[in-house]
Amino acid sequence: MPQRNIVEAINNALAEEMESDPRVMLLGLDVGKLGGVFRTTSGLVERFGTDRVVDTPLAEASIIGASLGLALAGMVPVAEIQFLGFTAQGFHQLGPQLGKYRQRSRGRYHCQVTVRAPFGGGIRSPEFHSDAIEAQFVQSPGIKIVMPSNSYDAKGLLIEAIRDPDPVLYCEPDRLYRAGRSEVPDGPYTVPFGKAAVVREGQDVTLVAWSAAVELCLRAAEALAAEGDADGGGLLRPGRARGASRRLRRSVSGRLAGGLLPAVYGPRARRGSPHDAELTFRARPRSPLPWPRPRGRRDRRRRGPRRRGPSICRR
Repeated sequence: MPQRNIVEAINNALAEEMESDPRVMLLGLDVGKLGGVFRTTSGLVERFGTDRVVDTPLAEASIIGASLGLALAGMVPVAEIQFLGFTAQGFHQLGPQLGKYRQRSRGRYHCQVTVRAPFGGGIRSPEFHSDAIEAQFVQSPGIKIVMPSNSYDAKGLLIEAIRDPDPVLYCEPDRLYRAGRSEVPDGPYTVPFGKAAVVREGQDVTLVAWSAAVELCLRAAEALAAEGDADGGGLLRPGRARGASRRLRRSVSGRLAGGLLPAVYGPRARRGSPHDAELTFRARPRSPLPWPRPRGRRDRRRRGPRRRGPSICRR
């Protein structure tokens, strides 16, 4: 079985779906000739042509709005937004328009649209590029949020998203794009939405995570197991974690306030579990912009002296 990273798994899924269904098409900034900013669509324009792999301007509202119109006309568009933080420019098209079109047309139309967007920090990206704002779209009715954590799930979930009759926001962890490889079979397969998966068994503690945080928790569990301090803990990748929420002791998430933690902890709180006192949350700092760490004096000395450019004003 071939080994693929997440970039290659996404590219393979797109190619297979475009091959099997002539309605599937791609659109977004630099998805054609450049192959995407992370090369996830590399080689597809040469294979399928510019009618099905469309380079668009840097206009997120237009990309998502055009996808809505294409879906109503019978196409199956897969739109790429270069970074999830850029969706602020197209939020109205994605939430109030795309997500609610089935309801506003009283079931007459459905919007088979997949919106792909990388997100997250850890790659020293600036400004909006690191934003993890998936919780904003969780609050939007009619949109399914998908966040893979490994290569196998990346391909299976993307194919499931493309085939889903309703809009799907497919969030790709850019920190894991080329972090490792795993077995990804050739040929189409799907990973169903809404099902939790136990990635690692344990007895002392249960970690709940999704997307790039799954890899982080696995490394933490392996480090503890190597030290002999614990059995490594169990790791749960949440979907609709109905039965699994009884085992919840620790939860690892993106943001503590306004994040996805209520979706995981809410059912447990309503049941009034006797282990509530043992539940704790871990979340990232409430920083507006996750900039790279400031460089110290050693880094400045290592880079050498600053070079002065030519003077703008000359006498």
